[in-house]
Amino acid sequence: MVYLSSSSPAKSVLFNVAMRFSRGQPLHVALTLPEGRPQVTTVRAALIALTNGTVEIVAAETSIEPGDTELLKLQVPWILPLADQYSILVYATSGESFATFRKVSLESSYKTALVQTDRKIYKPGQRVLFRVIHLKKGFTLSKDPVTVTIIDPNDIKIEIYRNLEPQNVWPTFEVDIRAEPGYIVHGSPDTLPSISVQASYTFGKGVQGVCQLQIAQKDQALVISIEEELSESGVVEFPSTLLSSFKSNSDLTLTAIVTDIAGRTENKSMVVKSFSSHVKIQFLPRTTTTLKPGLPAIVVVRVTDQQERPLGIDSELKVEIKATGIQTLVRYVALPAGETTAFLQYTPTGQTSSKEGSGAITVQLLQQSSVQKELRVFVAKDQEEGIVVLMEPNAPVDVLVFDVVLLLLTSSTY
Repeated sequence: MVYLSSSSPAKSVLFNVAMRFSRGQPLHVALTLPEGRPQVTTVRAALIALTNGTVEIVAAETSIEPGDTELLKLQVPWILPLADQYSILVYATSGESFATFRKVSLESSYKTALVQTDRKIYKPGQRVLFRVIHLKKGFTLSKDPVTVTIIDPNDIKIEIYRNLEPQNVWPTFEVDIRAEPGYIVHGSPDTLPSISVQASYTFGKGVQGVCQLQIAQKDQALVISIEEELSESGVVEFPSTLLSSFKSNSDLTLTAIVTDIAGRTENKSMVVKSFSSHVKIQFLPRTTTTLKPGLPAIVVVRVTDQQERPLGIDSELKVEIKATGIQTLVRYVALPAGETTAFLQYTPTGQTSSKEGSGAITVQLLQQSSVQKELRVFVAKDQEEGIVVLMEPNAPVDVLVFDVVLLLLTSSTY
């Protein structure tokens, strides 16, 4: 250990002190009074903190005979004031007084205690959860017991937890699984999604361990399972060709099971949708589903790819309406590239009946005949109330005014 020495020829007082000190450990100051001094000298040594002012932390005093050496023990407390500098101040009195000081450094890496609470601000009556992380030199975990004292703003002790034994508590982690774009189209290998799994601790660092990926399909006995090690960042990727082993047109369930180096396990699942085409057709709520001969009706559909994006080419839709008591109607509607919504206004023809009828509206993409969508509709019977859709004269098809009208088909009493 390196020592500092200080002397004053006129006053002949020497002191030695260690250059570094630690929390909770004694700091010794060696004081020597050379021979030839006429009288006993009183010497006081103190550890001080220099910040906005001077704060005395601990002090001790002794009397020294000429030719003697005294060792003062300064017991450094565990809790120290925050300071820009710490110093040893030596004050001597022997007929006349004088003082000198030497700078000393705090050995901050000897032991450190970190306190974490479950929230920053509490309300009266709320429970406070906290944990203490005790670190020794080199910032490795200390296994020494600790005592925790809780005080209020008036320095009144509220609770003391003595000699708490440390517990190794592993941080929790989460698993995230992705398979972009989240669906597959059978017969199109280029749409097989890339599968990636990421496992991260709550503080952001990647989990070290292994990941087991399980792929299953509803009502199928085949289950694929493959295991890979996680990278340093907690990420692993699996080949998309694993999904090509499933031939039937039903959804797949992907489950990632991650086991870290401590043997703890977390998992996450996701569903990969399965489609027979890149294009989908959806009926919008404005479509008329109750038909009546002679009353206007409308069909409104939305045509996109499986990611809800518009088609990149001009398309044409075939709309066919078939129902009991209604004359079959076939119309063709153009859908320009970049558009997603198609409209068809029509008036069903036929004879009213005393019985309810039913049927369907079928919309088919002519460029890909396998892409079609069907909507069930009903035909209102005679002698009942109906819903009439009135359109403003010369109004655009996409701007409709709907009025509910009570239609009295036959004379009846109220």
